[in-house]
Amino acid sequence: MTRLLSSFWRGRSAPLSTRRSAPSSTAISRKGSCGRLRNGELWRFVSEVAGEDRELRRLWRTANSLHQNFYEGWMPPEDVKYAVEDVKQFIERLKKML
Repeated sequence: MTRLLSSFWRGRSAPLSTRRSAPSSTAISRKGSCGRLRNGELWRFVSEVAGEDRELRRLWRTANSLHQNFYEGWMPPEDVKYAVEDVKQFIERLKKML
């Protein structure tokens, strides 16, 4: 998931709060290389791209819970299945923003 989101967000020249253009076009159209993003940077990226889209934010939180579950193993198998479906939906929605 980190690599997928990193591929959408290129370059980190100015703080997110100082940018004036539309969130999705700003975040997705950046050029350059960024390497690995830290968790806080990923959350800020999704916040910028999602704007007021509460469903995209919910799908991101599901992806984050699934990532956490990979290390902790607390999620029941049926919930993992539902979470994977949500993550696929999240990825498809991001792809449509390109």
